[in-house]
Amino acid sequence: MSASPDPLYRALQLAEEQLQQRISAFEDAAARIASLASGLQAALASVASLETQIASARENVAKLQQLIGTGR
Repeated sequence: MSASPDPLYRALQLAEEQLQQRISAFEDAAARIASLASGLQAALASVASLETQIASARENVAKLQQLIGTGR
């Protein structure tokens, strides 16, 4: 005679399985967020580099305008 599992025990098993699935989903989401944050940091570093290059280019343009204006 095979005894059927206790309904409370089975309910606890199902709850544990659902909890494990949710934990796994949260871990996956956390990994994606970390990846996005890393990408965002790289993008911000690129923006900072571009800002520096733009500032340098503006200085060069100002110097050229001075040279053109003075006839040198």
